[in-house]
Amino acid sequence: MSLNKYELLVIINPTSDSSKVISQIEKLVKKFKGKVETKDEWGTRTLSYPIKRKGQGFYVLFIVEMEAVQVKPFAEALKLEEEILRQMIIKANF
Repeated sequence: MSLNKYELLVIINPTSDSSKVISQIEKLVKKFKGKVETKDEWGTRTLSYPIKRKGQGFYVLFIVEMEAVQVKPFAEALKLEEEILRQMIIKANF
C-alpha cells in the first residue's frame, strides 16, 4: 500500500509538558507505521470556547505519512491521550 500525506493538528493541555506529549504523538505515528515529515509548534493560543474547562491550548501541526487504513485506528488512539484536548486529521493536497 502507498503512503498518503496527512495534516494532523493537535491542541494540547497548556498545563502539561508539551514536549513529552509531542514525543508520545511521534511514537504513536511510528507505532501505526507512519512517519512524521514536519512538526510546527504554534505555541499557546486562546481558544474560542473552553474545551475540557481550559481556555487556552498549545497548538502543534504535524505533517505525517501513513497508510490510509491506519488513519482511523491512529485517530482513536489519539483520543485516548488525556493531555490532548482536540485533534484533527485531514488528507493533505500537496
